[in-house]
Amino acid sequence: MRLVRWMIRRIQARMRARRTRSRVYKRMPRLAEIASRAEKARLAALADPSLWLCNRTNAALKTLLSSTVLGDVMRAVSSLEMFTLIAPYVCERMVAEGAVHVLLDSFARSNRSPPHLKVIGHGLRALLNIAKHEALRPSLHEHPDVVPALTDIVRQNYDKPASHGLLWDATALLVRLAQHAPEGWAARVRTESSKHLKQLESVHAMLMRKHPDEPAASKPGAKPGAKPGATRPAMPPAPSSRPTNATAQPVDLGAQSMRGLRQ
Repeated sequence: MRLVRWMIRRIQARMRARRTRSRVYKRMPRLAEIASRAEKARLAALADPSLWLCNRTNAALKTLLSSTVLGDVMRAVSSLEMFTLIAPYVCERMVAEGAVHVLLDSFARSNRSPPHLKVIGHGLRALLNIAKHEALRPSLHEHPDVVPALTDIVRQNYDKPASHGLLWDATALLVRLAQHAPEGWAARVRTESSKHLKQLESVHAMLMRKHPDEPAASKPGAKPGAKPGATRPAMPPAPSSRPTNATAQPVDLGAQSMRGLRQ
C-alpha cells in the first residue's frame, strides 16, 4: 500500500512539473531552447564518452602539462576554469598533477599580447576556484613565486582599462591568500617578496592619484562620510564580484592585504 501511495505521489509530481514547465516555456521561449540544448548535450555525452567531464578534464590537463601550442593551451585552461568552478575534484586533480605550479610559472613567461592575456585570465580564475578550498590552498602558499607573479600581473595591467578584469582577479587571489595564510607564510613573504609588496603599494598610490575623486564610501572598510585618508582595516573581506566602476579598488584590496602581512 505504501508503494502504491508513493507511486501516485511521484506521478502527480511529474504531471505538475510538466504543466509548470509548459506554462513557463510559453512565457519565456528562450528557456525552452536552453532546455532543449541541455537535453541534446546530455544525450551526446551519453553517446560519446570523450564528452564526459572526467575525460575532458584528462584531455585539458594533458594539454596544459605537455603542449607548447598557445591556442591549445588557451582552450585547455579555459576548460579547466569552468571545470574547477563546477567540480571540486577537478581542483584536487589540478593540485595533485602539478597544474597549479605550471599555471603560475606560465604567468611569468607570458607577454601582454591578447592570447597570453586570455590564458592569464582563465588561469587566474581557475586558481581562484582552487583557493576556495581550504585543503588545496597550501599548493598556492607553497609556491615561491605566487606573490611576485600576481604582483607582476597587477603592475602590467593596472593602466589598461581593457585589462581591469585581470587586475581584479589577481588582487582577489592575493586577498584570499593573505586572509587564509598559514603560520610563517607572512614572514616568508616579507623576507622574499618585499620588493613586490612595495610595487603593489606603489601601483595603488598611482591609481589613487589618477582617480582622486573616487568616493571614499566606495572603498572597502570606509565609513559613510569618511575622508579619503581615513584608516581602513588591514585585512578587508575577499571580493565576491567585480564592481562595474572599479578603478583603484582592486589594488586597494591587494595593497591593504599585503600591508597586513607587514604588521
